[in-house]
Amino acid sequence: MGVTLSTILNTVASYLSDLSATSAVVTAFGTTLVFGTNMFIGGETATETNTLSILPYGGSPPDIDGNRQNPAIQIRTRTTSRYSGLEVQQALINTLHTNELGGAGKMFAVQSCPIPLDTELGGRYVVYVSNYQIKHVKV
Repeated sequence: MGVTLSTILNTVASYLSDLSATSAVVTAFGTTLVFGTNMFIGGETATETNTLSILPYGGSPPDIDGNRQNPAIQIRTRTTSRYSGLEVQQALINTLHTNELGGAGKMFAVQSCPIPLDTELGGRYVVYVSNYQIKHVKV
């Protein structure tokens, strides 16, 4: 994949790119998630494909001991259909809520269903988001 595991965003991206072709997220998305092609960190490029972006936002402050962090992320999907957008986001929430990310942190979904945002490119793409908080031990 070529992504180093230097941030929790990379850890989430690595976890998602390693999902099997039969996982609920990949099945709903219609293809595997490939970093730099249809999955991005911090934003996305102007592509003509369905995309998933992992975006950081504030979260709460690190614990006083300085070893535990509490980052927050938003996962944004841009799909060609409302149905698939909802299905992908719900699969993400179901898969990631209370997931331990291979021991790198424990994710918690902030809401139980996706949030519709807007359409892009004259209605060709529909945008949905889901938000997560992560309990992360700094390495």
